[in-house]
Amino acid sequence: MLIYNLVVACFVRDTVYLWYSLLIFSSIMVYGWWGVDQALATSVFTDNTEVAVFAAIFLTVKQRFLEWYLNLEKPIASKVISVGYALGVVMMVMIAVSPPADTLAFLLWTCLAVLLIDLGAVAANELVTDGEWRTVALVYIGCVGTFAAFKMLAFFYAPERLLLASLLAWLLCLAALTVGMGLKMELGGVIERSWSQKYYKVRSQLEDMLRQNTRLRRESHTDGLTKIGNRAHFELSYRVEWDRAFRERLSIALLLVDIDHFKRINDRYGHVVGDECLVAVALAIRGCLHRASDRVMRYGGEEFVVILGGSSSEGVELIGDRIRAAVKSLEFPEGFRITVSVGGASIVPRADVTGQEFLEMVDQALYRAKNEGRDRLVMAGAVDQAWDNKPTGVLY
Repeated sequence: MLIYNLVVACFVRDTVYLWYSLLIFSSIMVYGWWGVDQALATSVFTDNTEVAVFAAIFLTVKQRFLEWYLNLEKPIASKVISVGYALGVVMMVMIAVSPPADTLAFLLWTCLAVLLIDLGAVAANELVTDGEWRTVALVYIGCVGTFAAFKMLAFFYAPERLLLASLLAWLLCLAALTVGMGLKMELGGVIERSWSQKYYKVRSQLEDMLRQNTRLRRESHTDGLTKIGNRAHFELSYRVEWDRAFRERLSIALLLVDIDHFKRINDRYGHVVGDECLVAVALAIRGCLHRASDRVMRYGGEEFVVILGGSSSEGVELIGDRIRAAVKSLEFPEGFRITVSVGGASIVPRADVTGQEFLEMVDQALYRAKNEGRDRLVMAGAVDQAWDNKPTGVLY
C-alpha cells in the first residue's frame, strides 16, 4: 500500500498522496514497535523516548494529511484539530517520562482522544458548511470512527487480542482511505468538468448577450423604414468624425437633403406611397456614395443628412448635384416625380467653429435652396455674401 501510494503521488503530483504515504510509513513504525514489543514480551527500547518520537511523528503526519485530504473550509474546525494535535504532543511528552509498563495505555488513549477530536471537528465542519456532507468526509468519519470503535472494544473485551484487532482495523481504515482518496481525485475531476461546463455555459450566455446587445444597439441606430442610420446614429457619427477631422486637420463635409413638397405626396397618394418615396430616396442617395467613409442617415421626416469625410467644397458640390439628379430621375407607379433641395458645405474644423455651428450653416444653405425655388443645391459659402463673421475654417 505504501509503494502504491508513493507511485500514485509521483504520477498525479498531488500533495495529499505524499502525506498519505508518510502516514502509512509512520503507522508501520508505531505498529512495528508495538508488534516487536508484544512478541518479545519486553520493551525493545531502554526508555520511552523513541516510542514518543514515533507517536509524535505519526500524529504530525496525521494532522497534515487530514488538512490536505479534507480541505476544511471553516477555520474553527482547523483550530479544533490543532488543539487535538497539541494535546497529543503533550501526551507524547508524558509517554517519554512515564514507566514502560504504562506506555501502551498512554499511547492507546492518546490516539483515541486525538482521533475522536478529529472526528468531531470534521463532523462539525460538514454540518455548518451548507449542511451538505462531502463523500470524502463521510469516508474519513466512517473508517476512522470504525477503527476507534474496534480498538476500544478490543481494549475492554479482548485485551489479549488488542494488537491484532488494532492492526486489522487500521489496515481496513487505510484501505478505506485509499478508496476515499480515489474518490477525491475522481470527484475533483467531476467538479472540474462541472465548473468547465458551467464556464462554457456562462461564456455562451455572455456571447449571446453581447450579440443581442450589438443587435439592439444597431437597431436603435437604424431607421425602421429606410434601414439607414437614424438621427441618433448621425449625432454619434458626426461627433466622432468632427473630432477626428479636428485632431488630424482633415476636412469634413455635410449635405442636408429635403424632399420638396413631400406633404402634398402624403396628402394626395397616402402615407404608404409616401413611405415608398422615402425608401426610394434613401436608396438613391446611398447609390451616389462610392466611398466607405461616406454615409447617409435619415435626419427626420423627409430630410436626410450625408457625412462626407475628406471632401473639398468642389467635391461636395459634385456629390450634391449627383444626388439631386438621381432623385429627380426616380419614377413611381403613380406617375409622379419628386425633387430635392440640398444644402452643403465643407470645412476643416478649427477652434473658432463648433460642430453645431457648422451644422447650422448647412441648414441655412438648405433653407436658402428651398426659398430660391427648390430642386437646387446651395453651398454654405454662398448663403449670404454679406455675412461678416464667416468662420475662417470654411472652404469656399
